Amino acid sequence: MSVQSGDTLRRSWTYLTRVRPAVRHALQPVVARAELISDPAVRHLAEEALTTKRFHCEGAAVLASGEPGLTRLIVLYQTLCDYLDTVTDRGPRLNSEAITALHGTLLLALDQETRGADRHVFGLVTDDGYLDWLVSACRAEARALPGLLTVGRPVRWLVERYGELQSLKHSPERARRAERLEAWADRHNQGRWPVAWWELAAAAGSTLGLFALLREAASRRPDPAQIQVLSACYFPWIGGLHILLDYLVDQEEDLAGHDFNFVRCYRDDQATVAGLGRLFTSAAAALDRLPDPGDHRWILSGLPTFYLADHKAGRLPRPLFRQVVRLAGGRAHWWLPLARLSRSP
Repeated sequence: MSVQSGDTLRRSWTYLTRVRPAVRHALQPVVARAELISDPAVRHLAEEALTTKRFHCEGAAVLASGEPGLTRLIVLYQTLCDYLDTVTDRGPRLNSEAITALHGTLLLALDQETRGADRHVFGLVTDDGYLDWLVSACRAEARALPGLLTVGRPVRWLVERYGELQSLKHSPERARRAERLEAWADRHNQGRWPVAWWELAAAAGSTLGLFALLREAASRRPDPAQIQVLSACYFPWIGGLHILLDYLVDQEEDLAGHDFNFVRCYRDDQATVAGLGRLFTSAAAALDRLPDPGDHRWILSGLPTFYLADHKAGRLPRPLFRQVVRLAGGRAHWWLPLARLSRSP
């Protein structure tokens, strides 16, 4: 067995035996709080986000490196993101202003200098204070990170872009979503990154870069140079790959739900593979600048197989499936069966 394969097996075993159990433990109080929502429709949405999207928490928690407080923060914040995504996708119809206001709570949940949201924001969804509770719990955990102020600026930038993207993507005016998303992406890119507008927009929808920065904030003295390099690794490269792979396996589901899907912006399957490959290669090159890429490189190499382990990936054309698997290189041979196990209930 090669050293590379041995490292993959070791990390996979750690993920299955330590990361997933730690996430499920951290989710227990969240599940208990969601069960208190009296409105059955809203309670269903909260519980749906906790069950169908739990793997988001499990994947992101790799970045916590086993630290309990950081694991709790990642679980709470990812749950907040998934809850807002589910509510604005499947919940009561909201106008653009309400959707923007709801996503404004994402900044409040992390930025200790941000003033509290107006009470009407939390009242936009009849969830008996569940949203308010998630935000307060995130703030409490984030406050305990000694280096939070050092990563504050790039964290705020990522959170703002995430909120803007979600507000545009969930806009009630479906016919204008692509037009507005393209204009928004072009405004933020302005030639900084050689990516298509939908690739940049997809990158804004990833929380992995945010959690990588929060991991640095767990240190008393985060290195500003490391923070800068790390930000450049995740946005737009790892983040873009992450969300596009998510959309790749969700195409049929999004089509049925009339949801915007960035992968459908590619011309065909070959263009999709080329785009994903370019993001993967650029991410790998960016990670070379880190003194210890360790977990970040493992996340990058595991992303293709992690998403292809989803049962929905079985609907993809076999040539496309095989080409995407190859992005992970030699590790895919070991990781795909383990990834399927990790995606099991």
